[in-house]
Amino acid sequence: MDSLSDFSRKALETAVAKGKPGHKGPPAKAFSLREEDHAWIDSKLTLQPHTVPMQPIKLTGARDKIAKKTCGAPPATGLPDS
Repeated sequence: MDSLSDFSRKALETAVAKGKPGHKGPPAKAFSLREEDHAWIDSKLTLQPHTVPMQPIKLTGARDKIAKKTCGAPPATGLPDS
């Protein structure tokens, strides 16, 4: 849970306290700058299961065995595209 955004942490804590099976994910504006896309994106979003952010990640070192790694991201994210 240490790496969750404030939005996700609050949604997770609220949903767990209410006994819900999942918590709401980020709003559409987190994925798209185009307002005309937001309604469509929101219609596709589902509840996020609680167990994923609450379980520790187990790193095996297998990633280091991959010779070439490629990362693709839309320009609006600010992430490198390779």
